[in-house]
Order: sequence, then structure tokens, then C-alpha cells
Amino acid sequence: MTPSSERFSPEESLLEETIEGILQRYPKKGRKALDAVQEGRIHKYLDFFVVDGSSDRYVVDDDFCACNDFCFRGIICWHILAVRIARLTGGYDEIDEWYQDRLFIPGDGETDNNNNISGE
Repeated sequence: MTPSSERFSPEESLLEETIEGILQRYPKKGRKALDAVQEGRIHKYLDFFVVDGSSDRYVVDDDFCACNDFCFRGIICWHILAVRIARLTGGYDEIDEWYQDRLFIPGDGETDNNNNISGE
């Protein structure tokens, strides 16, 4: 796991031509993706990558993202771009946990592994 005090720079690992290509094809999304990698907002769990966005966390699995941009429009989002860049450069934190286990915490009104509603 990369310490949060160390910031990773994708610009140090990617060729200048690659960065220019990303920014030419995806100007705003590419910049957001590069910034997210540099700021350490990409996390690799045992089951998924998770990207910390400006207002939420987004699960990314291969070429799928749980964000509205991807789900409603079906177009590539900056979260997917960030994961692709992070995979190429190693610019992500590795977390030795299953992310899906964090989604259902007993006692918070969610269902447990047996689909029983807890917290009532």
C-alpha cells in the first residue's frame, strides 16, 4: 500500500506522447483521471478498483463503472480512464480487503449475507 504522504505522478511514468494523446482524446476526463491518479484516489481492493470522486466513491470493474455518466450514457468516464492509467503506472493503493464486504455492515439497516434485514 502506498503511503498517503507519498504522491504518485503519472507524468513521471507515462511518456509525454501518451499523456498528450490522453488529453487530446479526452480533454476534461483525461485531466480529471490524471489528477485522480496523482492525488492517490485510486484503490485496488481484492474484487474491484474504487475511485474517489468529488462527491462519491465509484466501483470500476474492467470497462464498467457505477457512475451515472457510464450507467446512463454508456460512454467512457474519467473513473475508467483513471483506473487504466493507474494499472499502467502502478499508481494505486492496494487494499487487502473485499470491497463488497464494506457495502453491507450489520446493524445499519442493510441486508446481511442471508438477505435478512438488520438494524430493526
